[in-house]
Amino acid sequence: MSKEIRIHPEIAKQGVSDMRAALNAMETSFRKEVEGENVLDMADVFNEINEEFNTLLSQFEQTFLQNLQAAEEAIDKMEETDALQARDSSLRETQVKPKSIDK
Repeated sequence: MSKEIRIHPEIAKQGVSDMRAALNAMETSFRKEVEGENVLDMADVFNEINEEFNTLLSQFEQTFLQNLQAAEEAIDKMEETDALQARDSSLRETQVKPKSIDK
Protein backbone atom coordinates (compact mmCIF):
# COMPACT_ATOMS: atom_id res chain seq x y z
CA MET A 1 0.00 0.00 0.00
CA SER A 2 1.43 3.33 -1.06
CA LYS A 3 1.67 6.20 1.39
CA GLU A 4 1.80 8.66 -1.48
CA ILE A 5 -0.90 11.27 -1.75
CA ARG A 6 -1.92 11.83 -5.34
CA ILE A 7 -3.13 15.29 -6.24
CA HIS A 8 -5.18 15.87 -9.36
CA PRO A 9 -5.28 19.68 -9.45
CA GLU A 10 -7.12 19.88 -12.76
CA ILE A 11 -10.03 17.87 -11.33
CA ALA A 12 -10.07 19.91 -8.10
CA LYS A 13 -9.91 23.22 -9.97
CA GLN A 14 -12.75 22.10 -12.27
CA GLY A 15 -14.85 21.32 -9.19
CA VAL A 16 -14.18 24.78 -7.77
CA SER A 17 -15.06 26.32 -11.13
CA ASP A 18 -18.29 24.31 -11.31
CA MET A 19 -19.29 25.49 -7.81
CA ARG A 20 -18.55 29.10 -8.73
CA ALA A 21 -20.72 28.76 -11.87
CA ALA A 22 -23.53 27.21 -9.82
CA LEU A 23 -23.39 30.10 -7.37
CA ASN A 24 -23.54 32.63 -10.21
CA ALA A 25 -26.51 30.81 -11.76
CA MET A 26 -28.45 30.64 -8.48
CA GLU A 27 -31.71 32.53 -8.60
CA THR A 28 -34.26 33.25 -5.93
CA SER A 29 -37.97 33.00 -6.39
CA PHE A 30 -38.74 36.08 -4.32
CA ARG A 31 -39.96 39.19 -6.00
CA LYS A 32 -37.98 42.34 -5.31
CA GLU A 33 -40.80 44.06 -3.50
CA VAL A 34 -44.57 43.81 -3.15
CA GLU A 35 -46.33 46.99 -4.15
CA GLY A 36 -49.87 47.95 -4.86
CA GLU A 37 -52.56 50.47 -4.19
CA ASN A 38 -53.71 48.70 -1.06
CA VAL A 39 -51.66 49.12 2.09
CA LEU A 40 -51.42 45.73 3.70
CA ASP A 41 -49.46 44.68 6.74
CA MET A 42 -48.67 41.42 4.99
CA ALA A 43 -46.91 43.28 2.17
CA ASP A 44 -44.77 45.14 4.72
CA VAL A 45 -43.88 41.90 6.50
CA PHE A 46 -43.07 40.25 3.18
CA ASN A 47 -40.79 43.12 2.22
CA GLU A 48 -38.98 42.92 5.57
CA ILE A 49 -38.49 39.16 5.21
CA ASN A 50 -37.33 39.63 1.64
CA GLU A 51 -34.78 42.24 2.71
CA GLU A 52 -33.45 39.95 5.45
CA PHE A 53 -33.32 37.06 2.99
CA ASN A 54 -31.34 39.12 0.48
CA THR A 55 -28.90 40.19 3.20
CA LEU A 56 -28.43 36.58 4.28
CA LEU A 57 -28.03 35.45 0.67
CA SER A 58 -25.40 38.13 0.09
CA GLN A 59 -23.47 37.01 3.17
CA PHE A 60 -23.70 33.39 2.02
CA GLU A 61 -22.36 34.26 -1.43
CA GLN A 62 -19.47 36.23 0.06
CA THR A 63 -18.53 33.40 2.44
CA PHE A 64 -18.90 30.79 -0.31
CA LEU A 65 -16.63 32.76 -2.64
CA GLN A 66 -14.05 33.15 0.14
CA ASN A 67 -14.13 29.38 0.67
CA LEU A 68 -13.70 28.76 -3.06
CA GLN A 69 -10.71 31.11 -3.08
CA ALA A 70 -9.21 29.27 -0.11
CA ALA A 71 -9.74 25.95 -1.90
CA GLU A 72 -7.98 27.24 -5.01
CA GLU A 73 -5.06 28.48 -2.90
CA ALA A 74 -4.85 25.10 -1.14
CA ILE A 75 -4.75 23.31 -4.50
CA ASP A 76 -1.92 25.57 -5.66
CA LYS A 77 0.01 24.97 -2.42
CA MET A 78 -0.44 21.21 -2.75
CA GLU A 79 0.88 21.38 -6.32
CA GLU A 80 3.93 23.34 -5.15
CA THR A 81 4.56 20.93 -2.29
CA ASP A 82 4.17 17.95 -4.62
CA ALA A 83 6.68 19.43 -7.07
CA LEU A 84 9.18 20.19 -4.28
CA GLN A 85 8.79 16.69 -2.86
CA ALA A 86 9.35 15.13 -6.28
CA ARG A 87 12.45 17.27 -6.82
CA ASP A 88 13.86 16.43 -3.39
CA SER A 89 13.23 12.73 -3.95
CA SER A 90 14.99 12.77 -7.30
CA LEU A 91 17.96 14.64 -5.78
CA ARG A 92 18.30 12.01 -3.06
CA GLU A 93 18.24 9.22 -5.63
CA THR A 94 21.02 10.81 -7.72
CA GLN A 95 23.39 11.45 -4.84
CA VAL A 96 26.58 9.36 -4.88
CA LYS A 97 26.50 6.54 -2.37
CA PRO A 98 29.70 6.14 -0.30
CA LYS A 99 31.86 3.13 -1.15
CA SER A 100 32.11 0.46 1.47
CA ILE A 101 35.50 -0.01 3.07
CA ASP A 102 36.80 -3.56 3.01
CA LYS A 103 38.92 -4.69 5.98
